Amino acid sequence: IILQDPEHINDVALSKNGKYILIGRTSSTKLFELTQLESNINVQRLNSELLEVIGSKIVNFSDDTNSLVIYTSENELFKFLFNTHHKNEQFDDSQNPFEFDLPEDDDDDVEKQSYNFMSTYTNSAINFDGSLIAFSKPNGVIDTFNLKTTSSNQSKLARRLIKFSSNSPATAMSFSSLNKLMVTT
Repeated sequence: IILQDPEHINDVALSKNGKYILIGRTSSTKLFELTQLESNINVQRLNSELLEVIGSKIVNFSDDTNSLVIYTSENELFKFLFNTHHKNEQFDDSQNPFEFDLPEDDDDDVEKQSYNFMSTYTNSAINFDGSLIAFSKPNGVIDTFNLKTTSSNQSKLARRLIKFSSNSPATAMSFSSLNKLMVTT
């Protein structure tokens, strides 16, 4: 894929079935469908006015591509529905994405608070069944979110999993097949 504008790519996600790729940029998010041809792969952009105006830092597919999880450039976390069964209506631009409530950092260290990047998510991992996502921050915090949450009467809050020292934050994360989060610091 060759993108025509010079804007930096923040994150890329490939769907589990390998048919879709999500590209996150500071000012927009782009969704592409990949089709295997005899000797190469055809790449077709799926136009979405909604995604076009949402800048993203971290992008993920969940539920075998039934939803997209986007951590935005504005430090918000959304889940968008994505329909792979209707070719003409794969992404509904009129939908109201589900917004998760992000926990506040209770870090009293003035020096750390002065660095805004210390309190933004930088890494993510989704478990195998797509029901849980974990995010880590440079300040050592790891939060988890239940992706099966579908309405405002269910918990939209993150669960603060752990807080490592900011001297050794999570540098990589992955869920095991037993739904255990493995973290490298």
